[in-house]
Amino acid sequence: MLTIKQTLKSFGIIIICFSLFFLETLFLSYQLDITDLDTSLFNPMQQGFYDAQISMCNMMNVISFGIIGVFSIILLFFSIERYIEENKANMGVLKALGYSKNRIALSFIKFSIPSTIGSALGYLGGVAFSKLFYSTMNADNIIEDFSFTFRPSLLLIFIFAPLIIVSIFAYIIALIKLRGNALDMINQTEKNKKSKTTKEKDSFLKEVKTTMLRNHISLIIFVAFSGLCFSANIQMAFTMLFEAETSPLFFWMIFGIGLLLGFTIIVLSFKFVYTNNKKYMGMLKAYGYTDKECYLALYGGYHIVSLLSFVLGTFYQVLIMSIAFKQFEGTYGIKYSFNLPGFFISIGLFIAIYISVNIYSYILIRKLKLDSLNSDLA
Repeated sequence: MLTIKQTLKSFGIIIICFSLFFLETLFLSYQLDITDLDTSLFNPMQQGFYDAQISMCNMMNVISFGIIGVFSIILLFFSIERYIEENKANMGVLKALGYSKNRIALSFIKFSIPSTIGSALGYLGGVAFSKLFYSTMNADNIIEDFSFTFRPSLLLIFIFAPLIIVSIFAYIIALIKLRGNALDMINQTEKNKKSKTTKEKDSFLKEVKTTMLRNHISLIIFVAFSGLCFSANIQMAFTMLFEAETSPLFFWMIFGIGLLLGFTIIVLSFKFVYTNNKKYMGMLKAYGYTDKECYLALYGGYHIVSLLSFVLGTFYQVLIMSIAFKQFEGTYGIKYSFNLPGFFISIGLFIAIYISVNIYSYILIRKLKLDSLNSDLA
């Protein structure tokens, strides 16, 4: 059965949930607190500032849910799906021993633990950061100072919503994975993995690469989302700083969250690719293929996916930011324009992180030994 200790190794899930709920704790709490103020005595300047603050919170909530929120939820689900796929053999063993599908699937609701930890840390981080955030939002003291108000209802939503949603999703995915034959699950049988022995070496490696991509469509989607997420979040931060002329605090918040989230997802995607194809690498090395050839067979097919997803992320953030700017341009008098320096900085950061993760993945392949492979499969 899946243990709590195993789920707590899912740092990626914790980081994903932390990123989303940190931002939402700040902006949603600020919006609720400022609406509690008595506006009947506000002068025209204070009323204008108040309206602008409400619009700013609305815009940031649209952006955070539209980009960070959507990516966090989708990638969280993919993380759980891939982890369950990695443990499919163990699930097959339990099934062969007579455990019911329902009982095995119920053990995977423990995935709600890291997601709940992440959301709780995000909430606590937002609370700890709220004093600086509130003072920055009202830096000119145009309206009376007000502080963060603890709202039990908001805390309960932030804690129990991911707990319930993740539990249900993990349970359903586990049930789906348990539909196969127990022996096939234990052996991790793949379709279409046979290749003709008469093929040339290069053709064989291309066949292996194609087979890996074809047998793991969800991994292709996961890798694609990693590039898309990184591209959209980082470029959004620069757009908010230079085009919307928001506080540098906003930039560093969004940039930091985007960088943390994007880096985590890229690392997770490459980890899942390596773990799901580890036995292929062992087989190739056993037949005398070099580490470079094994690396290209494993990751070569994902390079174009990452590049295209980065470009798609650029278009996605342009769409979201255009909608957000258009909705609030009457309040702030701003119009959206594409931030070219932010685009090139994002490319540079993405390339640096992507190359670093690839180098680390290459090192893992070099260190892969047949004895460790046999112990994994035993």
